[in-house]
Amino acid sequence: MAKRVTKGVGMKERTFIQRDSSDFASAEEFANAFFEALEANCIPVNVRATNKKRCQQILEQNGLYLGDKESTRRIMEYSEDSAVRLAHEWLVTFAHVVSLEAKVANGQFSEIPILVGEAEHLGTVQERMWWRCEVDLSTGRPREELAISGREYRKKSDEGAALRRGEMAIHTVDVPAEMQRLIDSGHTISNAARIAASNGIGRNGQANRAIWYQRKKKVVTHP
Repeated sequence: MAKRVTKGVGMKERTFIQRDSSDFASAEEFANAFFEALEANCIPVNVRATNKKRCQQILEQNGLYLGDKESTRRIMEYSEDSAVRLAHEWLVTFAHVVSLEAKVANGQFSEIPILVGEAEHLGTVQERMWWRCEVDLSTGRPREELAISGREYRKKSDEGAALRRGEMAIHTVDVPAEMQRLIDSGHTISNAARIAASNGIGRNGQANRAIWYQRKKKVVTHP
């Protein structure tokens, strides 16, 4: 029975339809489908062909065509991070890679370094498209959107922690001295913390107690 299977985590997370022999009329049909899927998903040429088709569809949906002068002019009006610009850049780079592959196959081995560089760039553009356009399976939101929101959350969290540390720093210096004075006068630690706070020293009684015990832990005693 066909079922949806999710594998991997983070950037490697992916989902696919898993079938077994019960989904096919005969063992022969099952075997043919298995090897067709294996070839389609594992041979880089087929993967690039699928990407090429997808990128061409993106351009055509916007009335644009690779190699057309007017289309090239209009493409440059899109943002560098738009799907249109990324699709166009992938197609141009892919065409260059194919051309270089043909030259190398004909014995022009000096083109190999250029071919390697273009192939690396093709992968970079593909990765950019993945982040920009692909959807996270568990949330249904674009992966880049999740990355940006996560970054903003971390920044706000760090800023808040820094602010809290700064607020504590204003009071920390006076709290132990005032509490020691009150304790020497006969007050318990809890009362000293509360009274100090009521006198405007420290944020509150609970915070003052925390500062007191934290400072006491830092004191090194010698026999």
